[in-house]
Amino acid sequence: MKTTIGRPKNNDLTRSILKTTLQEVADHGFHGARLDRIAANAQTSKQALYRRWQSKEELISEAVRYGFSRIPVEPPGSGSLSSDLISVSGHFQEALVSSPLGKAYLALLTEPTTAEDARLIEGEQRTFFRQMFVYAGNTAGMEEKIDLILAQLLYRCLFQRSPLGAIALKNLITSTVKDM
Repeated sequence: MKTTIGRPKNNDLTRSILKTTLQEVADHGFHGARLDRIAANAQTSKQALYRRWQSKEELISEAVRYGFSRIPVEPPGSGSLSSDLISVSGHFQEALVSSPLGKAYLALLTEPTTAEDARLIEGEQRTFFRQMFVYAGNTAGMEEKIDLILAQLLYRCLFQRSPLGAIALKNLITSTVKDM
């Protein structure tokens, strides 16, 4: 029988901390985000943060990863490859622009100490796109197609804060999928 030392982690509190961290980073930037505000807004203590994460950088990285994990993902094969990509890309854009995720991800990406974490998180997102291409049997030029889609989505959402409209998104996906 396995016994644990200390209190068990409260998953609701962990989620609250991660959501609060995303908002804090979106509102105040990477360096302006303060652990005492995060703790207060999550209705916990700074000690609770340090029990879960060794550093502010780890907390912010995990919060961004959590934010991306909340994006609805269509399982491959729900429709055609194009319709699956349009659906996932729409949810992706929505999360980046309409929630604190986009600003928090950009802060993570532009901070030298966490840029590698941001690239790893982006790689995890690419996995969802790869799964759709593989399932559809459309792997020729798959990485370049994913590059084109993600580059446009990330640029529009993170730098212009203006997601592609429905028609532009459909045109991007359909032209990218059939062009290569």
